[in-house]
Amino acid sequence: AQALQLEEAELLLSQAGQRLAFADDVDGARRLYALAAAALEELPGGEYLNLRQALMQERNAVDALGPGPRAETQQRLARFAGALGALPEQIVPAAGSAAPPWWQQLLAPFVTITPTAAQGPLTAAERSAAWDALQLELTLARAAVERGNQSEFEQSLDRVALWMPRLWPDSPGLRERRAELQQLRARVLRPPLPELGSTLQQLRAMRDGS
Repeated sequence: AQALQLEEAELLLSQAGQRLAFADDVDGARRLYALAAAALEELPGGEYLNLRQALMQERNAVDALGPGPRAETQQRLARFAGALGALPEQIVPAAGSAAPPWWQQLLAPFVTITPTAAQGPLTAAERSAAWDALQLELTLARAAVERGNQSEFEQSLDRVALWMPRLWPDSPGLRERRAELQQLRARVLRPPLPELGSTLQQLRAMRDGS
C-alpha cells in the first residue's frame, strides 16, 4: 500500500510539472499538487517529513504565480488592444492655445509641416491597411503568448510599436499606451521556478535509495 501511494504521488507531481511547463495551467497544477500532498499525508512514519516540507515550499512557489504568467499577459494584452481604439485620430487645439510660430504662419500657405515624413496624414485606405496590420501583429503576439514563445512575442510587439505613431498623432494617451506596450514586452512568459520539480526529484531519490 505504501509503494502504491508513493507511485501515485510521483505520478501526480509529474503531471503537475507538465501542466506548468507546457500548458501554463496553474490551476490544474494546484489541484494535482493538492492530491499529491494528500497522498503523502497518508504515509506513516517521520521519514517523509522532509518530502512534505519540500512539497509545501513548491506549492507556495506555484501559488505566488497567481493566474499564471501567460494568462496574466493575455489579459493585459487584451486591455491594451481595447484601449488603442480610444486614442484620438486627430489632435484638436484647445481654445486659447498659443499661436504657431511666425515662421510657420509665413510658410503655411506653401507647405504642410509635419514632425516626420512617417507621421504624415494617412488616406482612408492607408489607415485601414495600417489598422489591419496592427491587429495582425496583436494576433501574432497572442499566439506567441499561448505557445510561450518569448522571441516571437517581443518581435510582434516591436512591430506594433512601429505602427502606433503612423495611426495616431502624439498625445498623452498615445504616450501612455506606448509605455504600457514596453511594460508588456518586458514580461517573461516562462519565468524560472527553481522549486519546480524539487519534490519529485527528492521522492525519486528516496525510492531509489540514493
